[in-house]
Amino acid sequence: EYLYDIGLERQKSGDKEVPFSIYQSPKYVIKEFLSALFEGDGSISCGNWKDSKGKPRKSLMVSYTSKSEKLIDGISQLLLVFGIVGCKTLEKRRNTFQLKLHSYSAVEFVKKIGFISSSKRKIGSEYMDLYKKYHFDKSQEIYLCVKKIEILQEEFLFDFTIPVEHNF
Repeated sequence: EYLYDIGLERQKSGDKEVPFSIYQSPKYVIKEFLSALFEGDGSISCGNWKDSKGKPRKSLMVSYTSKSEKLIDGISQLLLVFGIVGCKTLEKRRNTFQLKLHSYSAVEFVKKIGFISSSKRKIGSEYMDLYKKYHFDKSQEIYLCVKKIEILQEEFLFDFTIPVEHNF
């Protein structure tokens, strides 16, 4: 009965959502909740790529996968408490939703939320060492102006591009 009172109940995977009690919790509880969620159904990976000048680069991605769109949306809202912005995608083949944190958002997740297991923490810390050496800090971020907003008839599409390195 206690678990039901705090918003936890048995549900099918596609019906899960963030318990209402988490939204009302202090920031440190939200942090632990997110850390535990990403430990279970989340992942962290470091990829290699080359920029337009052929220079080798590494990028970090943290993601969370679920059959429940409501859960993904709730996690996205909780991450905003820490200033972390994610990108929700639908993987049609598996009928699952993913919340992806790329680059700076992934770094912020590692710094502010973190993982429980040593294997996931190791990937994050190895990338952080490289990030500190080769990337800018937040004070050096460039803010871009929106040139044009188009409303499409069939669906909405938002495409933000930072030259050379990133698309959002």
